[in-house]
Amino acid sequence: MPTARDGVGRYRELAVATASRGQLVLLAYEELLRCVADAGVAIERRDAAARCAAIRRAQAILTELTVTLDHGVDPALAATLEDLYHFAIAELVRADAEASRARLRDVDGILRTLLDGWRAAVAPH
Repeated sequence: MPTARDGVGRYRELAVATASRGQLVLLAYEELLRCVADAGVAIERRDAAARCAAIRRAQAILTELTVTLDHGVDPALAATLEDLYHFAIAELVRADAEASRARLRDVDGILRTLLDGWRAAVAPH
């Protein structure tokens, strides 16, 4: 018997399959922020395995965002985003090693600022 969770999963698959490139970036950022939040909850619960899993997922998303940057469109913007993504990955490594919510908050703040910018860029004009 299908569950609500199955429906959510199918909805997400459909959303990804039909999304524009800009919408995919927004979805990636939203998932990235969920992973950072999950890592913070895992730190509170002292669940090292969950913390590591959430941080690894966040790092994978940041890596994907990095390798898909189009340096030909706006080289300066791409370089800045690449630097920010690398910084966020390094902070996630430190957050994991130190079980540091403060470092996660720093990463969260950067990502939320970038997400706001992407939302403005992707919004229909």
